[in-house]
Amino acid sequence: MATASAAIGNTPSFGYESRPNFPYGGPSNITSMAPREGASYPFQPASGSYNERGSNLASSQSGISNSMARLDPNDFFVRKPPKDFFVEGKVFIKLHTEDANGETTADHSSFGFSTVAYAERAYSQLRRFVVVRVRARENYCLCIPITTYSSRGAGKRGVDQRAHAIIYTGSHPPEKLATERDMNKSAIRVVPARADEKLDPKSRVNMGKIYTVEWNTKVKEIGQVEKDSLVKLLAYWKQIINT
Repeated sequence: MATASAAIGNTPSFGYESRPNFPYGGPSNITSMAPREGASYPFQPASGSYNERGSNLASSQSGISNSMARLDPNDFFVRKPPKDFFVEGKVFIKLHTEDANGETTADHSSFGFSTVAYAERAYSQLRRFVVVRVRARENYCLCIPITTYSSRGAGKRGVDQRAHAIIYTGSHPPEKLATERDMNKSAIRVVPARADEKLDPKSRVNMGKIYTVEWNTKVKEIGQVEKDSLVKLLAYWKQIINT
């Protein structure tokens, strides 16, 4: 879903150039992401980027450049040939956009929110995913998300702990949190693509949610689920989606 930062009504444009003819029939004062020289902006990307609501990720790990919070093209790009990259167990980061009109814990004025077609609100963030099923003929894959739940792990209220597992880089898995008493799946180990790629110790993989990721999406490689762990992960996922 392509999004554009916008100024609606009396909201300031923060230095973005106006786009007079909105192509989808929406408001005519939707703005593009073309920066105006000398303008000030409502965020400071130099301190890092957001990998999920409320949690900060160092720019060296996120692939965000320090100017205008753009995805680093050295890390984020469309993979070719995609079938060699999108294999079961591949772990990657992508820019994920979702509807922001429902319940959210994030401040709607914060970095990541934008106004899109038909004056609707959207929220964009960098999210991690694991490939669990490849659809080569249709050029997409099915993925499950990785999250820390704002450093609360699967102990966050309302989370089905039995559908989650620790996912980690390194030689030894981190300990469960005291609030994760019902999380009974074995930890999943990821072999990082680079030595500086490390998952947060509170990272949890959610096998109860499925996302479709098209192969023409810009992604950054994190690593690959280790062979024995992949067997467990796929078995857990199939068990959970069939219950």
